[in-house]
Amino acid sequence: MLLRYLSTFLSVSLAAAASPILDPSGTLKLGSIPASASSDSLVAIIPSPGTPSLFLGKAFDDILSYDSATNQMLCRGATLQSTSTADRIALALCAQTAPTIILEGITNGDILSGIDNSRHARTLTAIFRASTPRKTSLVLVVSSADEEEVDQELLKQQVKSLYDTVAVEQNNDMRFDEAFDLQVVAASSSADAAKIFALAGDTKNNQEGKPLSEALLLANEEIRQSGVTELALDPPNVASAYLTLGTVASQLTRRIQAQLLVWKRRTARGLSVNDLGETAAELRDSVLAEWDGQTRAVTGWTSVATYRRKIRQQLIELMDGGITSVFEESVESIRAAALKRLEKQLLKTALSNAETQVETGAQALRQESLIVETTLEKVEVPSLGLTKENVIRGIIADLNDAVMAFPDSPSAKILRLNQVKKTVSKEKKPGKRSVDIALDLVAMLRPDGFGSLQGFVGYDLPGGNSITFGVHNDADDPQTVSQFGGVRPPLLRVQPKLKVNVEM
Repeated sequence: MLLRYLSTFLSVSLAAAASPILDPSGTLKLGSIPASASSDSLVAIIPSPGTPSLFLGKAFDDILSYDSATNQMLCRGATLQSTSTADRIALALCAQTAPTIILEGITNGDILSGIDNSRHARTLTAIFRASTPRKTSLVLVVSSADEEEVDQELLKQQVKSLYDTVAVEQNNDMRFDEAFDLQVVAASSSADAAKIFALAGDTKNNQEGKPLSEALLLANEEIRQSGVTELALDPPNVASAYLTLGTVASQLTRRIQAQLLVWKRRTARGLSVNDLGETAAELRDSVLAEWDGQTRAVTGWTSVATYRRKIRQQLIELMDGGITSVFEESVESIRAAALKRLEKQLLKTALSNAETQVETGAQALRQESLIVETTLEKVEVPSLGLTKENVIRGIIADLNDAVMAFPDSPSAKILRLNQVKKTVSKEKKPGKRSVDIALDLVAMLRPDGFGSLQGFVGYDLPGGNSITFGVHNDADDPQTVSQFGGVRPPLLRVQPKLKVNVEM
């Protein structure tokens, strides 16, 4: 007889059209609630969003509705995504006014993976935060055809643990058994749903006899004053885990940015970060090790673990992007410094003969190439693919182009022009007429080799005469051979220079 009544009760519920009583802004709309409706026999059904309900026969997506034919309040459960203030108010109203709350949509997978990893933990957290001193009948419906497959004790333990964490957060001394009469049932059909109402009991509201509209208004006022709807629906332990991740991420972000700022200040002055390779590797290793160590304890929740991996990747991208930028700026600083040093070397012999200038250019090019390669070894970061091989060829090509273009460069032209001006403006001192003749003898020995030995010796003789003898074993050097049109240079080259000074 009772089951027949309950089946009829459910059939009416399925046929009746529930009216929304809470709009998206969180404002109550109580016009559809009859004056005779009382809160003492109210049943709140909370189905999962997007999932067909056993009690409704279809998915329920309204924020909060009321069915006057059955005195049922229908509220959609929370999701793992962001939840609006109106959704939080709706769940809190159910906790404040309904003596019986039925939460459906729980699966065996939710139980095995931990209820605190599911959307139901967010729903229960909202209910526990807004619960009243009266005892509420809480029925958890597990979607299963076989009741023996449902680990009821494990689910009850998980729910009580969740309540305990909320109680600590809210400074609530009431034990779970004092606040809720918990029942876990398995259901897979509307017939099973009928049995659930029999198990729900007849717990009465403390405001027995008050109209439902008045009870909802009072509950809404109390909820808004308490501020419980301003809290996110994450369970306190999950919220704490998110807070831990955010705190550690902020600390490490500031540390990364501080190190990048030190490097950037140096490159902004045109200087390279000579120890970038070593310090960058240390920064990456220490930051990731500290992140993994400090956040390993909060990886027990799926949503938190996903967020943890996301933040870790963001830290890596922040470091790698900054290190790459500093590397590129350091390479440009090394390039500019090498070109500047090369120009200084070439200016020393800019007024000499062409052969001397060529020799000086070749020697300066070899010297700067060695310096650049040595400097880049300290700057490269192999773990990020920032190696010297990727840039050294470009820098050496720029140095070679600078050597070839130097005779026509502005600095060389200015130097020659200044020399001409100096010679033209030289003041002639009065003196006796005389003719002075002097001889400068320059000899160069170029044996076989690749330029590993080079030396010069000079001796000044009386009368302004001088002898200079040099040795340079570069006869086999491809660059030297190319300077002589593809043939080896002469073993011994003697270059006499006659100087005649006539004073009129």
